[in-house]
Amino acid sequence: MKKFKFLSIAFVAIVLSLSFYACGSDDDDNGGGNSELVGTWMRQNYGKSYTKTLTFNANGTGMEIYSDSYYTETAEFTWKTTGNKLIVTWKDYDSYSYSGSGEETEVYIYAIAGDILTLTEEDDYYSGDDGKVYKRVK
Repeated sequence: MKKFKFLSIAFVAIVLSLSFYACGSDDDDNGGGNSELVGTWMRQNYGKSYTKTLTFNANGTGMEIYSDSYYTETAEFTWKTTGNKLIVTWKDYDSYSYSGSGEETEVYIYAIAGDILTLTEEDDYYSGDDGKVYKRVK
């Protein structure tokens, strides 16, 4: 009987410790990963008759809105950061119209200075491209 009681208490202790471990902080994987990016950013070095905004949500989702005088396109994405890299996975990506099926992942080197965000595609970063400049609007 003593052995059964001991095993029961040990089992309960193990279950409780695993429960507390499972309820621990998930700060290492909080969606996007960088709260500085959360918000809406408008492209600055872009054509005068076009606008492009990127919205990064705290849960790791986002949306790009492109518009000109004729139409507006939206594209949903998920995002996360690792160091100075921003990894964006576009949903239902088609290289011509952002519609269709499949996903496309792009990696950017990013830098934030105040309310200015600079994104450079990882492949272009090493070739000297100055990148895309966005200003925080929200």
